[in-house]
Amino acid sequence: MRLDLHALPPTAIPAGITVQPWEEDTRHLFFQAYQRSFADRPGFPGWSQQQWIDWTVDDAFRPHCSLVARRHDGDLLGFVTCAQGFLIQIGTLPARRGQGIGRMLALAALERLRAAGDTHVLLDINVNNPASAALFSGLGFTPIARRARYE
Repeated sequence: MRLDLHALPPTAIPAGITVQPWEEDTRHLFFQAYQRSFADRPGFPGWSQQQWIDWTVDDAFRPHCSLVARRHDGDLLGFVTCAQGFLIQIGTLPARRGQGIGRMLALAALERLRAAGDTHVLLDINVNNPASAALFSGLGFTPIARRARYE
């Protein structure tokens, strides 16, 4: 899916929620949010923290655009990881789905990507994840291709 970043809807971080970028001392929170967000998905690989970081971080990785959300009491809500022109992953903990956390994280990350100079963003969605497809369609993303295999 693809989205031109010229006109994004405004977003605000709700009171009681803290959003932090990827840093050395927050990456363990991202991994915890990743595990808890996707452990119930078919094909979850069960990677170690280092395996997931190695898969996530490359030369195009944008740590300042990648965000983890928590309540002020520290309870994890979700995360988003980004690379130049690409949303790598976005996840919301199962108990928090349907509360706008994914939308808030996506919009906050998209704003940061636009501020970093990106003009459009791409992402991949598994065909067995209609909730994610609905979220991104609702943000204005449009399908541009269907891959025979996505892992």
